[in-house]
Amino acid sequence: MPEPRYEGRTRDVERSIQETNGAYRQTIDIFRKGVERTIESQKQFLEIAYQQNSDVANLCRQMFGNIPGVESFWDLAEQTMDQFVQFQRKALDAIGQQSGEMAESAKEQGERGARAARETVEGAERQQREREQRERIKTA
Repeated sequence: MPEPRYEGRTRDVERSIQETNGAYRQTIDIFRKGVERTIESQKQFLEIAYQQNSDVANLCRQMFGNIPGVESFWDLAEQTMDQFVQFQRKALDAIGQQSGEMAESAKEQGERGARAARETVEGAERQQREREQRERIKTA
């Protein structure tokens, strides 16, 4: 059975590793940007909902302001909505931070994988050279 030949393959493997790692990093970047855009659109939606709630509360105050307790009811409704929006924004910020950290971690894992592949090929080439040297010494 013929021995596998690794000599001279390092450049091919290195190019393949770089291309794969580059595509992997781009995929992670696209994912991260998608999460960021989704979070931003959710924050815009929260702002719209907050404004709508405020508009409704002000309208109801005008329409029913002469009824006892209406003012405090709509104050409470606005405060509740404000707290809800703040909570949701904080949750979205946490999600954004976590997704960014996960993306960086995935990139680091990709780098470690590329380094391991590089070391494997280099080790195989080194073993092949050592084997060839032993063969030359035996035949000499």
